[in-house]
Amino acid sequence: MEPTTSSAASPVDARSLVEEPVDEFFLTSRERLVAQATSRDLLATVVVGGSFLLVALLLALETHDLSDLIGLPALVSIVLYAAFSCLLFEIGNGFFVPTQLIFVPMLFLLPLGVVPLTVFAAYFFAEVFNVVRAKRHPDKILRSTENAWFAVGPVAVLLAGGARPDGPHVDEMALYLLALVAQVCVELVVFFVRD
Repeated sequence: MEPTTSSAASPVDARSLVEEPVDEFFLTSRERLVAQATSRDLLATVVVGGSFLLVALLLALETHDLSDLIGLPALVSIVLYAAFSCLLFEIGNGFFVPTQLIFVPMLFLLPLGVVPLTVFAAYFFAEVFNVVRAKRHPDKILRSTENAWFAVGPVAVLLAGGARPDGPHVDEMALYLLALVAQVCVELVVFFVRD
Protein backbone atom coordinates (compact mmCIF):
# COMPACT_ATOMS: atom_id res chain seq x y z
CA MET A 1 0.00 0.00 0.00
CA GLU A 2 1.31 3.42 -0.94
CA PRO A 3 1.61 6.18 1.65
CA THR A 4 -1.05 8.83 1.44
CA THR A 5 -0.17 12.46 1.13
CA SER A 6 -2.00 15.49 2.27
CA SER A 7 -4.38 16.94 -0.30
CA ALA A 8 -3.13 20.42 0.49
CA ALA A 9 -0.06 20.87 -1.69
CA SER A 10 2.46 23.45 -0.68
CA PRO A 11 2.26 26.58 -2.87
CA VAL A 12 4.92 26.91 -5.55
CA ASP A 13 6.31 30.30 -6.42
CA ALA A 14 6.03 30.65 -10.21
CA ARG A 15 9.18 32.79 -10.29
CA SER A 16 11.18 29.92 -8.81
CA LEU A 17 10.30 27.77 -11.84
CA VAL A 18 11.91 30.26 -14.22
CA GLU A 19 15.63 30.18 -14.66
CA GLU A 20 17.36 33.32 -13.43
CA PRO A 21 18.93 34.38 -16.80
CA VAL A 22 15.60 34.06 -18.62
CA ASP A 23 13.90 36.13 -15.94
CA GLU A 24 16.57 38.83 -16.38
CA PHE A 25 15.90 38.92 -20.14
CA PHE A 26 12.23 39.70 -19.54
CA LEU A 27 13.00 42.30 -16.89
CA THR A 28 15.54 44.02 -19.16
CA SER A 29 13.02 44.16 -22.00
CA ARG A 30 10.32 45.63 -19.78
CA GLU A 31 12.69 48.19 -18.25
CA ARG A 32 13.62 49.47 -21.72
CA LEU A 33 9.97 50.15 -22.51
CA VAL A 34 9.49 52.49 -19.56
CA ALA A 35 12.98 54.03 -19.45
CA GLN A 36 13.57 57.60 -20.51
CA ALA A 37 15.58 57.97 -23.70
CA THR A 38 19.14 59.24 -23.52
CA SER A 39 20.18 62.31 -25.50
CA ARG A 40 21.86 59.99 -28.04
CA ASP A 41 18.57 58.06 -28.41
CA LEU A 42 16.64 61.29 -28.93
CA LEU A 43 19.11 62.48 -31.57
CA ALA A 44 18.83 59.14 -33.39
CA THR A 45 15.05 59.39 -33.16
CA VAL A 46 15.04 62.86 -34.70
CA VAL A 47 17.32 61.82 -37.56
CA VAL A 48 15.74 58.43 -38.30
CA GLY A 49 12.19 59.58 -37.59
CA GLY A 50 12.53 62.83 -39.50
CA SER A 51 13.86 61.03 -42.55
CA PHE A 52 10.95 58.57 -42.34
CA LEU A 53 8.39 61.41 -42.31
CA LEU A 54 10.06 63.01 -45.31
CA VAL A 55 10.13 59.78 -47.32
CA ALA A 56 6.59 58.75 -46.30
CA LEU A 57 5.16 62.16 -47.20
CA LEU A 58 6.93 62.10 -50.57
CA LEU A 59 5.55 58.62 -51.28
CA ALA A 60 2.03 59.68 -50.35
CA LEU A 61 2.12 62.94 -52.30
CA GLU A 62 3.78 61.37 -55.35
CA THR A 63 1.31 58.52 -55.62
CA HIS A 64 -1.95 59.72 -54.05
CA ASP A 65 -3.85 62.48 -52.40
CA LEU A 66 -3.42 62.58 -48.61
CA SER A 67 -7.21 62.46 -48.32
CA ASP A 68 -6.85 58.66 -48.65
CA LEU A 69 -5.67 58.73 -45.03
CA ILE A 70 -9.11 59.74 -43.76
CA GLY A 71 -11.15 57.12 -45.60
CA LEU A 72 -12.83 54.26 -43.77
CA PRO A 73 -10.30 51.57 -44.85
CA ALA A 74 -7.41 53.68 -43.57
CA LEU A 75 -9.14 54.51 -40.29
CA VAL A 76 -10.04 50.86 -39.66
CA SER A 77 -6.46 49.87 -40.52
CA ILE A 78 -5.08 52.43 -38.08
CA VAL A 79 -7.32 51.23 -35.24
CA LEU A 80 -6.60 47.53 -35.86
CA TYR A 81 -2.88 48.06 -36.33
CA ALA A 82 -2.68 50.16 -33.16
CA ALA A 83 -4.52 47.47 -31.20
CA PHE A 84 -2.26 44.69 -32.52
CA SER A 85 0.86 46.74 -31.81
CA CYS A 86 -0.12 46.76 -28.12
CA LEU A 87 0.02 42.94 -28.00
CA LEU A 88 3.56 42.13 -26.88
CA PHE A 89 4.91 38.59 -27.01
CA GLU A 90 8.18 38.39 -25.11
CA ILE A 91 11.09 36.47 -26.56
CA GLY A 92 14.45 36.59 -24.80
CA ASN A 93 15.27 40.19 -23.97
CA GLY A 94 12.93 41.52 -26.65
CA PHE A 95 9.43 41.08 -27.90
CA PHE A 96 7.43 40.87 -31.08
CA VAL A 97 4.03 42.18 -32.04
CA PRO A 98 1.62 40.47 -34.49
CA THR A 99 1.18 43.56 -36.65
CA GLN A 100 1.99 41.70 -39.89
CA LEU A 101 -1.53 40.27 -39.65
CA ILE A 102 -2.78 43.81 -40.31
CA PHE A 103 0.10 45.19 -42.38
CA VAL A 104 -0.15 42.67 -45.23
CA PRO A 105 -3.87 43.32 -45.88
CA MET A 106 -3.13 47.07 -45.76
CA LEU A 107 -0.88 46.60 -48.80
CA PHE A 108 -3.93 45.41 -50.75
CA LEU A 109 -6.73 47.50 -49.25
CA LEU A 110 -5.08 50.93 -49.19
CA PRO A 111 -3.34 52.94 -51.88
CA LEU A 112 0.31 51.88 -51.54
CA GLY A 113 1.63 55.42 -51.16
CA VAL A 114 -0.30 56.04 -47.94
CA VAL A 115 0.57 52.75 -46.21
CA PRO A 116 3.72 54.04 -44.44
CA LEU A 117 1.86 57.08 -43.05
CA THR A 118 -1.01 54.82 -41.98
CA VAL A 119 1.44 52.57 -40.09
CA PHE A 120 2.98 55.66 -38.48
CA ALA A 121 -0.45 56.94 -37.39
CA ALA A 122 -1.24 53.56 -35.85
CA TYR A 123 2.04 53.44 -33.93
CA PHE A 124 1.55 57.04 -32.81
CA PHE A 125 -1.91 56.40 -31.36
CA ALA A 126 -0.79 53.12 -29.78
CA GLU A 127 2.12 54.86 -28.04
CA VAL A 128 -0.11 57.69 -26.82
CA PHE A 129 -2.44 55.03 -25.40
CA ASN A 130 0.51 53.27 -23.71
CA VAL A 131 1.79 56.53 -22.23
CA VAL A 132 -1.67 57.37 -20.84
CA ARG A 133 -1.83 53.90 -19.27
CA ALA A 134 1.66 54.55 -17.80
CA LYS A 135 3.10 51.58 -19.68
CA ARG A 136 5.68 53.68 -21.57
CA HIS A 137 7.77 56.78 -21.07
CA PRO A 138 6.33 59.77 -23.01
CA ASP A 139 9.41 60.05 -25.24
CA LYS A 140 8.49 56.66 -26.74
CA ILE A 141 5.81 58.51 -28.74
CA LEU A 142 8.64 60.00 -30.82
CA ARG A 143 9.80 56.50 -31.77
CA SER A 144 6.57 55.96 -33.69
CA THR A 145 8.30 57.31 -36.77
CA GLU A 146 11.22 54.92 -36.40
CA ASN A 147 8.96 51.93 -35.87
CA ALA A 148 7.09 52.65 -39.11
CA TRP A 149 10.20 52.66 -41.34
CA PHE A 150 9.78 48.97 -42.20
CA ALA A 151 6.69 49.83 -44.27
CA VAL A 152 8.70 51.93 -46.72
CA GLY A 153 10.70 48.99 -48.13
CA PRO A 154 7.85 46.84 -49.40
CA VAL A 155 5.84 49.84 -50.56
CA ALA A 156 8.77 51.18 -52.59
CA VAL A 157 9.39 47.75 -54.16
CA LEU A 158 5.72 47.21 -55.00
CA LEU A 159 5.39 50.71 -56.47
CA ALA A 160 8.60 50.39 -58.50
CA GLY A 161 7.61 46.92 -59.70
CA GLY A 162 4.17 48.07 -60.81
CA ALA A 163 2.16 45.79 -58.52
CA ARG A 164 -1.46 45.65 -59.59
CA PRO A 165 -3.91 47.24 -57.15
CA ASP A 166 -6.33 44.31 -57.30
CA GLY A 167 -4.04 42.04 -55.29
CA PRO A 168 -1.20 39.64 -55.95
CA HIS A 169 -1.11 37.55 -59.08
CA VAL A 170 0.92 34.41 -59.72
CA ASP A 171 3.21 36.25 -62.13
CA GLU A 172 4.01 38.81 -59.36
CA MET A 173 5.19 36.35 -56.69
CA ALA A 174 8.84 37.28 -57.20
CA LEU A 175 7.89 40.93 -56.70
CA TYR A 176 6.13 40.15 -53.43
CA LEU A 177 9.07 38.07 -52.20
CA LEU A 178 11.36 40.99 -53.03
CA ALA A 179 9.01 43.27 -51.08
CA LEU A 180 9.36 40.98 -48.04
CA VAL A 181 13.15 41.03 -48.36
CA ALA A 182 13.03 44.85 -48.62
CA GLN A 183 10.96 45.01 -45.43
CA VAL A 184 13.47 42.92 -43.50
CA CYS A 185 16.43 44.87 -44.90
CA VAL A 186 14.94 48.27 -44.07
CA GLU A 187 14.08 47.07 -40.56
CA LEU A 188 17.64 45.83 -40.00
CA VAL A 189 19.19 49.06 -41.28
CA VAL A 190 16.96 51.16 -39.04
CA PHE A 191 17.73 48.88 -36.08
CA PHE A 192 21.49 49.27 -36.56
CA VAL A 193 21.31 53.03 -37.16
CA ARG A 194 19.02 53.55 -34.17
CA ASP A 195 20.97 51.37 -31.76
